[in-house]
Amino acid sequence: MNLKNRKAELSASPTVITDLNGNIIHLNSAAITHLKPVKIGDNITKFLELDYVRKLTMLDNRIDTAKPKNCKFGRVVVKSFGTGATKTIELYFYDEKKIQSKSLANDKKLFVSYTEVISNNVKGNIKLDDMLKEIVGCITSDLRFAYRKFEIDTYGNNPELYVNFSHIFAIAAGTVVSLNEIEYKNPIKISVEKVFDDYVLSISVPSATFKEAAGLHEVSELYPQIAMRLLYIAFLCENDGIQYDVYVKPNCICAEFVISEMINNTGKFSHAMFGADQKAFASYILSLLAYDEETENDSEQELSYE
Repeated sequence: MNLKNRKAELSASPTVITDLNGNIIHLNSAAITHLKPVKIGDNITKFLELDYVRKLTMLDNRIDTAKPKNCKFGRVVVKSFGTGATKTIELYFYDEKKIQSKSLANDKKLFVSYTEVISNNVKGNIKLDDMLKEIVGCITSDLRFAYRKFEIDTYGNNPELYVNFSHIFAIAAGTVVSLNEIEYKNPIKISVEKVFDDYVLSISVPSATFKEAAGLHEVSELYPQIAMRLLYIAFLCENDGIQYDVYVKPNCICAEFVISEMINNTGKFSHAMFGADQKAFASYILSLLAYDEETENDSEQELSYE
């Protein structure tokens, strides 16, 4: 395993960061190369409509996607982060043909859910083995994934921990749906292993890819149809301080997450809180991740934060 914080990979595409007023304070090398003649001090109204930018500055911890102007890129993912004077706006530019997104509207619905997901707290005590069973059970209870086969691996260490199930499930479900887009026949393997002092959630699927890729950016380049969902997972991990890795080998595709920051084994918390709330949340997340078919109106939809 080569787990690390992949924050730098979010900036592999042309990336622009602005202050509260939309003034550009950072450009990565890809942005300098591909967004010429943009420079530090310019305002992002160069790429986005003024009304849209004004709405961005009023909202905290929101993500959206839109079609930028005045550049060769057909898509930009926009993240509003922080509060007050410390707020920043991050723009990640993508070639729309390369990401092969089926629907701008579907991407928008997924990203807009970010605020709701990170604020959701379906928490409680649960044994790790049971947590894996709950994740798989929630996924297979959805008719779209009822056919999917899973292998749950355990390693003999099955402590009861206090977990934020909603956050773990969102990351796991996003990974499962992404892997399912690539390999829908072979069973998906899911496990949690204690590695030294950390708990590592692994989700993988055997696949005769005959290819290799390391990290979010390379995997997105190899499988552009899941690029936006991988980016969504990366944002969730960033919010929870989760180190992660995603990679492709000639015989498998795998994602690994150090979930230690999302669990606690002190035993000082409340009793289990799993049940109806958990199922409802899981169904909602899966409905966002399993994209609907694109319609003509979707591709031209105006985006807003209404």
